[in-house]
Amino acid sequence: MMLFAKLAAAGYVSYAGLAALRAAPKDDAMTCGDAVHLCGVLTLASGLGQGAYAHPTPSVHGLWPETGSYGTSDCVAPTGSTADPTSVIDCYAATGDDDAGTVSFETHEWDKHGECAGAVDAPTYLATVCDLAEKPLALMETARDAGGDLDAMQTAVEAAGYEVFSTDTYNSQLMISACAGADKEWKLVAEANFDEACGDWTRYRNRRVARVVRAAFRASIVVGGVAALAAAGA
Repeated sequence: MMLFAKLAAAGYVSYAGLAALRAAPKDDAMTCGDAVHLCGVLTLASGLGQGAYAHPTPSVHGLWPETGSYGTSDCVAPTGSTADPTSVIDCYAATGDDDAGTVSFETHEWDKHGECAGAVDAPTYLATVCDLAEKPLALMETARDAGGDLDAMQTAVEAAGYEVFSTDTYNSQLMISACAGADKEWKLVAEANFDEACGDWTRYRNRRVARVVRAAFRASIVVGGVAALAAAGA
């Protein structure tokens, strides 16, 4: 059975979202910081969960901007295409599902979370998930191979300097803190350090405003010059 179908059959998920699976309650919402517009969690499954969450190895779930009741992140729309993914991206193959099921799950992640992550398009978003997950997943895999449970994996991840913002013990998942700067490049950073690592949005916005003002000023000079020439030739 396809992964997404497994989730739906279990009553955990619908095409409207994964709200029932989110671990962080509203009073534990993530705070991006005054100068950060994108923050969220990289969610990684240990593979030790039940049903759709039982995998042969730790695997990716997704990168979730913490918007709405989950945090203060903005929903930053794609800068390119909103088209759904059509092929299996690297790290998503580790779920052990067939290609059709994996693409269906990728599509869900893109529609629900990726379209708010400031990515260019779906392949870029999914590749970002894989890049961010590479090192934490390796730590989780080592801990699991040694007989460790979710707690052992969390200990290994935190010992390497990553912040586990929350855990989903029901489905055996870790949520690792992440943020993105004005360049929309996500990085794994502790919530307390978001402003320092990703707080360049104000400078970016000010540069954009300055460019617009300069362009308008140049345009006014050109228009004024043309008007002067027209008046002189009248």
